[in-house]
Amino acid sequence: MRPEHGGLGGELAPAAASYVAGFEPAEAFGRRLAMEAHRRGLEGAAEVVVLGDGAEWIWNLAAEHCPRATCIVDWYHASERIWELGRALHGEGTAKTRRWVARQLARLAEGESAALAAAWRRLTCPAAAAAVRDEQVGYFANQARRMAYGRYRERGLDIGSGMVEGACKHLIGAREKGPGMRWGLPGAQAVATVRVLLFNDQWANYDLAA
Repeated sequence: MRPEHGGLGGELAPAAASYVAGFEPAEAFGRRLAMEAHRRGLEGAAEVVVLGDGAEWIWNLAAEHCPRATCIVDWYHASERIWELGRALHGEGTAKTRRWVARQLARLAEGESAALAAAWRRLTCPAAAAAVRDEQVGYFANQARRMAYGRYRERGLDIGSGMVEGACKHLIGAREKGPGMRWGLPGAQAVATVRVLLFNDQWANYDLAA
């Protein structure tokens, strides 16, 4: 979670990130995320952006807790799907695959996801490739309204979830995925909670008796 604050000369500069972590169902995680968003000033935000990999539960939480948010499908997940389709159509590691993917990505960068899905739907291909094609047609058609990448970039919005992936590795992976480590859910959650308190600089305000 990275809100912005006023910098020198009134310019906007990124504020410190803050985190939540929960080994729990989406509904419970949504409440945890909403509490942190409210703590960071959700109600006063000029704009809220939710960046996700396209999973329906993410958009459901966004609709519940911040219904006016701009929802964006992570560019890297979308581009990986195009590479998957390219390999299915033209082979692994071929020049034809690379050229085809480059053309699709150029159109995707302009926000043409619905047009891409329509064009792919008309492709004639073997059965194995057709299954991949149909999956990606459905995905891009369903997510088109969240893939206006040209407009997002013009507005200076992030379209990649690298910061989120990095936070997962830094916050959880660095402490809970070491060699030989084994965790039950209660222990993993306890360690994650402590890490969140430390990373959010909230330790001094935490009530140990709670």
